[in-house]
Amino acid sequence: QWWQWLEIIPVLIKRYLWYLEVSQSLCIVVEPQVATPSQCTCAVHQLSVCSLCLHVSGLEEIKISYCTCTPAPVQLIGCGLFVCSLITPTLAVDLCVLEFVKTLFVQLTPNTTAWCEALESFLDAQGYKMQQFTNAYHWYTVLRIYSDEHIAALVHSFPSASEKQGSSRASDYLCACCPLCFGGDLQRTGAAQDE
Repeated sequence: QWWQWLEIIPVLIKRYLWYLEVSQSLCIVVEPQVATPSQCTCAVHQLSVCSLCLHVSGLEEIKISYCTCTPAPVQLIGCGLFVCSLITPTLAVDLCVLEFVKTLFVQLTPNTTAWCEALESFLDAQGYKMQQFTNAYHWYTVLRIYSDEHIAALVHSFPSASEKQGSSRASDYLCACCPLCFGGDLQRTGAAQDE
């Protein structure tokens, strides 16, 4: 199933980055952006799925319709949710929860499996069947890596100001302000400061 994830992750990048933008990097709650059946262009039979959503504030059950042109992972990422599986996802995890877990793992010993299994066991004891949190976290991490690479590629695709001017030398202003950093005339700068 990993190859299916590797096919859908690039499709999710723009929708994920859009969600980060409108939610101000997950700082504000955004109205869910789920496609309706009337927006479908593939004319393939629509399927419905009920997913249990793990939010910071608790659990919620939602129902979405999806098809080949707008698969469930694409629709749910527009709601700020990441799926545990690509086909009929029964669990969707809030991006804020996944970011919290990511931040937590930076501070803890890197034993993601134990933490995820503890969460699954805790919720299972409360009557919720959530055996795929680890899968959601793993593929969310892959999405983050691909998104960072996408942004880096965009940044590097634009020429810098010095490349636009046709020189690799810093501007005269920068050279005058900080000759050590930008290779300006140290003699002239020192004389100007003495005056």
